Amino acid sequence: VKIDGVEQSTIERNAPFVIGDEARPRVLQWQSEPQTDRIVAEHYGYQRLKNPVVHRRTVTFNKTDRAWLIEDDFPGDAVEHDFDVRFHFAPGLKVNTDKTNVHIHDPDTSLTLTVRSLSLSGSPELEQQFTSLARYGEMSESLTACWRYSGPPRKLSWKLSL
Repeated sequence: VKIDGVEQSTIERNAPFVIGDEARPRVLQWQSEPQTDRIVAEHYGYQRLKNPVVHRRTVTFNKTDRAWLIEDDFPGDAVEHDFDVRFHFAPGLKVNTDKTNVHIHDPDTSLTLTVRSLSLSGSPELEQQFTSLARYGEMSESLTACWRYSGPPRKLSWKLSL
């Protein structure tokens, strides 16, 4: 999640791989049960905004349904912000979108994953990006799905299913 055009940690463009330590992430809860796994974590990278926000994320994996629920909360004041929520996909995956879902297909394994927002209406935008997987400076084309929301902080939820 990017808020007001700002990343969670500062990035020094002239010094690759140097990332600020503003986020200070911490795990609040971790549970592993026979049917589900759940983790709750938060970071403080947006405390440097004019109107500070904490980003708290809960990820629950339902082992029976083979689905993940991602919930993003933003404790802070009720001032409006611009939220860009992105899901990044590896090069070589086939990515398409309909009005509400993003479908990601791996042609090598025949595996398909669907990402759906449970809290935002509208179609996500597919954005071209570059990913470096192998060697420094080597880039491959890949895609990102981005949902945008402007308004006061609220819970944003996503379902990822096979």
